[in-house]
Amino acid sequence: MNLTNPTAAGVRTKLHIYSSQNPALLLRAVRFLTAHGIPVELGNTFVKFPRAEAKADEAASALKGMGFRILTSMDAFDPDQDANLASRSKALLDEENTPKGHVHGPGCGHDHHEHGHQHGPDCGHDHHDHKHEHKHEHKHEHKHDHSHGHDHKHDHDHH
Repeated sequence: MNLTNPTAAGVRTKLHIYSSQNPALLLRAVRFLTAHGIPVELGNTFVKFPRAEAKADEAASALKGMGFRILTSMDAFDPDQDANLASRSKALLDEENTPKGHVHGPGCGHDHHEHGHQHGPDCGHDHHDHKHEHKHEHKHEHKHDHSHGHDHKHDHDHH
């Protein structure tokens, strides 16, 4: 296989495959591979690239050295290219661009940590009612019997 002219779409060939549920890891692997001129096929949870080509095998070895778990397989390989970008992206773009109303939660499109505004322990927000303590001064007159045979009046301040 020639890396500058990948095989026809769908042909089963020897491939390196990296799978992850973490988009940032997939993007980093893809960035590394494309920076080295290696064609890739992208999926939501994987990136495939050729095997048994010196440049691709060296890149796979380098990724393994960084901690990426690269598997080998025989599979169809249809690399992403400018020519198929629009067709491969259409369904995803249609879904992404469909108005969903104003909702919050996973997949809502909002950055819930924008500008450091987040909630939880150590977020810096007071999560208790904003009650203010006030001194309540009330004067009461009480009669006490001190067993002296006479009455005294006392004023008490209650704080």
